[in-house]
Amino acid sequence: MKQIDGITDDYKQNFEIAIDNNESAIIDLYYVPSQLGWFIDVTFGEFMSKGMRVVVSPNILSQSDETLPFGLTVLDRAGNDPTQKNSWTQTHSLYVIEGDELQTARDI
Repeated sequence: MKQIDGITDDYKQNFEIAIDNNESAIIDLYYVPSQLGWFIDVTFGEFMSKGMRVVVSPNILSQSDETLPFGLTVLDRAGNDPTQKNSWTQTHSLYVIEGDELQTARDI
């Protein structure tokens, strides 16, 4: 599990993350105040997922595409979803999972 570092309380953020198979994924993370929540767009090769609400989950990409070689895990000390603009700087973390961790998350 690799933590995605550098997430701030900026409304819109963009990350390029390395995947173990020498490819990369693009993640756009953005906060929508009227929805009290964070949303994510993920692009990986031909795969694209847009507007997915970020929730505490073993793999928020689990229903998107079973063929992806990675997943995204959201953790919070109290188990709550990220609803505040400062959630990432206070209590929440976003991780990339691959390999056995990905399979475990898919089995849940």
